[in-house]
Amino acid sequence: LATDLRSIMYVNSINIETGLNKECIEHLVGLAEFATVVEEAGADVHTVADMLHSMFEDQSDEDGKISFEDFVEAILSLRGANPVKVKDVKSQLRAIKVAVKETEVAMRGALFDEMNDIRAALNHHMLQAAGRDDDDNRSVAEGSIAAGSDTDSFQF
Repeated sequence: LATDLRSIMYVNSINIETGLNKECIEHLVGLAEFATVVEEAGADVHTVADMLHSMFEDQSDEDGKISFEDFVEAILSLRGANPVKVKDVKSQLRAIKVAVKETEVAMRGALFDEMNDIRAALNHHMLQAAGRDDDDNRSVAEGSIAAGSDTDSFQF
């Protein structure tokens, strides 16, 4: 696996000595050659793509890069024949927590925006209704004056 991955990275001008960033690996995951090599190793390329966030959360350095060796180890750990370990479950829980948090933030933002739109529409309708009430009261008063009635006795 490592030899085949090195070849793919060499052909794609990826320097493995400086570490791999997330964008680089996302590019690799999209390559047919990469998918073939990963599948031959017994791992699923879709699982690799899904686990990228977790890989970088667990193993990246301060520059946001992981070593080539850690990347190969992560792929090998995703093989279907491997038994599940506690660290795998913890990794999944972290990924789920991140996904839930991102969804919560997005939903709160959407709800906040929607509530602001509703609030603005209600204010607009209330102002329109208040304006109509003023117009109705003026027309009643004007009608009374035109009919010659006493404006002092007119009640609203």
